Amino acid sequence: MKRVLCVFSLLNRGGSEGMCMNIMRHIDREKVQFDFVKHGDRVGAYEEEIRALGGRIYTAPIYRVYNHFQYCSWWKKFFREHPEYQIVHGHYYTLSSIYLKIAKNMNRITIAHSHSTSEPSFLKRHLIRKIEGIADYQFACGESAGKWMFPNSQYKVIYNAIDTDCFKYNPELRIKMKKELGVEDSFVIGGVGRLIETKNPFGMIDIVEAASKKIPNLRMLWAGSGHLQREVENTIEKKGLNNVITLLGNRGDIPALMQAMDVVLMPSLFEGLPVSLVEAQAAGLRVLCSDTITKEVDVTGLCTFLPLENTSAWVEAIQSIDINKRTDVSDLIKKSGYDVCVTTKWLEQFYCSL
Repeated sequence: MKRVLCVFSLLNRGGSEGMCMNIMRHIDREKVQFDFVKHGDRVGAYEEEIRALGGRIYTAPIYRVYNHFQYCSWWKKFFREHPEYQIVHGHYYTLSSIYLKIAKNMNRITIAHSHSTSEPSFLKRHLIRKIEGIADYQFACGESAGKWMFPNSQYKVIYNAIDTDCFKYNPELRIKMKKELGVEDSFVIGGVGRLIETKNPFGMIDIVEAASKKIPNLRMLWAGSGHLQREVENTIEKKGLNNVITLLGNRGDIPALMQAMDVVLMPSLFEGLPVSLVEAQAAGLRVLCSDTITKEVDVTGLCTFLPLENTSAWVEAIQSIDINKRTDVSDLIKKSGYDVCVTTKWLEQFYCSL
């Protein structure tokens, strides 16, 4: 059995973390076992499941620049003490130029995985740009993410695979979930993503506020958490939207939640290839997203790309949605290569061939 070390910032619910967990659930664990390094002591939502699936979790120090040598020493000590990890798959791309370089120098096979298309911080951009040429293999969640991180190198696109059948449109479950969430008679906007700057949560609130003035029975269900949560809560309260927007926090039942939604919004400042939008399409939902997001994500024709600065365009698009027109498009998801079974089989063979 090959033990693959997957490196993340935290093991919370998110696009890259969700992809890795989907693969871990489906991979032949007699052949390949995922173990993880996270940064800092914060306990993530996936940790209990990881251990239940036989995975080990190690804690690296949080990188703060001034502790650069301490951070590097931790990795050198780790690889000396754990010769069983010959494959290091770096999903935490911000610091990948540091820990993957150490891994490579200590004769490990290294994989850099791009999950985004931009990074606002100068320091982070500098660190990321150094990864090209360090890793033995370069993966990306889509063409845009690949070209951004590896502009001068070859890379392999590994789609952020989902368990398509879990998201398949289910009219009976839709009725049940709408009742449980108290939105039986409402037009429901869905938001799935962390409350962080790149997801543009305050832009989301502005859109929902404007739409609520046009659609009296409008509600929003927002699954996700993050360091902007308190500010987001304060903004919602200040705008008098407490009866419109419900923050659900981190949820493990996203497939069921999406059954209760009528549209999913993602006005992000930038993304890689957001897996939550593929999940929304698998549930038969219309998707409205910012035109900063790669068009690759539209694999069913259900996505509409809109300019961030034009709130009225978002409201008009929301108003145009027929909530009674929803069909099963799961076969299109599978044919486009986003089904977890296809991706898992390829990765399993790849790891075993190294």
